[in-house]
Amino acid sequence: MNKLKILVITIFLWFTWVNKSFSQCTVVAMIDTIPWNGVKNICLGDSVDLNSQGTCGFLMNNNFNNSTLGNGWSTNVTALWSNPCPPTNLPAQGVVLWFGSNAYPRQLITVGYDMSLGGCTIDWDMKYGANQNSTNCESPDLPTEGVHLQWSINNGVTWTQFPGVDQAPSGVYGTAGYINGSGGYWTPVSGNAATGPYYQWNHYRNNVPAAASSPNTKFRWYQDIASGNTFDHWGIDNVQIVCPAFAYVEWTYDGMPGPTVYNPPPVKPTTPGMHYYIVTVIDLLSGASASDTIIVNVLAPTVDAGADTSICLGDTATLVASGAGLSNYVWSTNPVTNGSVAKVSPNTDTYYYVQAQNSLGCKAKDSVKVSILPLPQLSVINDTVCIGNAATLQASGGASYLWSTGSTDSVITVNPTTTTQYKVIVASTGGCKDSAFATAVINPLPTITLSNDATICMGDSTTLTAGGGVQYLWSTNPPQTTPSITVNPTSFTTYTVAVTDANNCFDSKSVNVSVIPLPIPMITLAADTICKGATTTLSASG
Repeated sequence: MNKLKILVITIFLWFTWVNKSFSQCTVVAMIDTIPWNGVKNICLGDSVDLNSQGTCGFLMNNNFNNSTLGNGWSTNVTALWSNPCPPTNLPAQGVVLWFGSNAYPRQLITVGYDMSLGGCTIDWDMKYGANQNSTNCESPDLPTEGVHLQWSINNGVTWTQFPGVDQAPSGVYGTAGYINGSGGYWTPVSGNAATGPYYQWNHYRNNVPAAASSPNTKFRWYQDIASGNTFDHWGIDNVQIVCPAFAYVEWTYDGMPGPTVYNPPPVKPTTPGMHYYIVTVIDLLSGASASDTIIVNVLAPTVDAGADTSICLGDTATLVASGAGLSNYVWSTNPVTNGSVAKVSPNTDTYYYVQAQNSLGCKAKDSVKVSILPLPQLSVINDTVCIGNAATLQASGGASYLWSTGSTDSVITVNPTTTTQYKVIVASTGGCKDSAFATAVINPLPTITLSNDATICMGDSTTLTAGGGVQYLWSTNPPQTTPSITVNPTSFTTYTVAVTDANNCFDSKSVNVSVIPLPIPMITLAADTICKGATTTLSASG
């Protein structure tokens, strides 16, 4: 029981001490290890690498922006609250503490801080003057004219330099992935070169040595040697002293709990629009916290390929795609069509796809179906007639018809004198059209040859002959069907023959037969009685 009480009291006292000491948290949300402000636009389907850096337990954060040293801090010179020495790269924005033309040694001393928990770090930005013989910006150029970082655990009675010499600073401020440096002195470059990392603003980070981990530790930046009061200048800014705390990190994704690590796996939003990724660092002992937010705008552009359409076989469809802020349209035609408009003439129902992208490169895709309406099953029936007769032409397979005669019937009657073609346009119920020609074949009448008119004597006969056909029909009684007939009329008679040719066309022709009656003979005697041996005269007439 006594051991338990002691443990509880120890935890309570330790919690109380930590709670007083560690009251600040910082966190920076990043994308691809780069601190991010504003909105990150990505395409739907893309992922984002979220990172963060943060901690809790700042004992002190002094950026000198109010042009004062800070409560309890001290210096033995008149500091310049400016940044007179280019380059003025980050973080030296606004007010910095600059040690210009003053008597030396020059120093900056902090108040005492409780470092007894151990594991603390000290961060600052520093720059040596970079111009020879320049007022307030004259460069340290001898090995002994640099700046020392020291600590004291006896209120400044004695000072101990941080271990290590000439350790490289963490890199030009603002670059990603800088390496923590350490050391207690940074040797200037000899001569007039004023080159290297010490002559531009750099970020430095040193681990506080275990020997300096006391309840009252002070720190001092100390330049003990200079070529004169107007030489060998330097500046400092953004001093931070950080000791560990019980920091807990958590992410929320659109308000929902997320990973509890600084660098979670890549996230891939599945819906368009704004997404909010918040990282929070919490000191579990003090309750202090800090948050930062990454806003990701997921862009999902849409392209409209147009409404599905139907065309007749053999026709061309014009496809038009559109989309706000899109360009680089590509259609899946063969070959591909570049541009928002494509003309297609498929033979079967076909889907066409169009892809476009916005200025960020986000792609959108849509499809349109082109359906093929069949042409009408058009057929025509020709007609063959003899000249002078009407021909009947027929069309079928459609819902409507239009002939070149102007008729809209499926069947028309025509009376050409020569063989003639007639065009018919047939439309289906879907409006598709086809056309064909129907032919009216006109056969001529047969060319009849016939005997000439004849004259015969009563009682005689004559032969009539017709030609030019394959069938014959004479107007005799009874009718005769041979090409030649023999007639012996007793009076003037007209004979008509109807001749049919191989095309079944027929015509007729007539021939006249005249009949001369026989004469009535009369004999006249001069004397009907004569003497024997005498003569008489006979006269015949008629």
